[in-house]
Amino acid sequence: MVRGAFMGRVEPLILNIFYVRTMKILHIAAFLLTIVGALNWGLVGIGMLMNADYNLVHLLVGSWPTLEAVVYVLVGLSGVALLATHRSDCKTCNA
Repeated sequence: MVRGAFMGRVEPLILNIFYVRTMKILHIAAFLLTIVGALNWGLVGIGMLMNADYNLVHLLVGSWPTLEAVVYVLVGLSGVALLATHRSDCKTCNA
């Protein structure tokens, strides 16, 4: 009986730790993909001004068009995820 009562309190704690770690990993991944997207758009804009093609994603995975499309979709989803979770994750906004 005592063990069951103890486990009843530990399980939510374990689930909370798992949730926090998972959200931290997702936040870091979304942040990095958003940075990649921002740098890529900056390079595309510079390339347009200089009549060149500086699409970083295309340069890295252009030989695999499906993978290139997946990267663009992940960058877009990362931007949406950061937009949705920014207020709760941002230390400046929570100050």
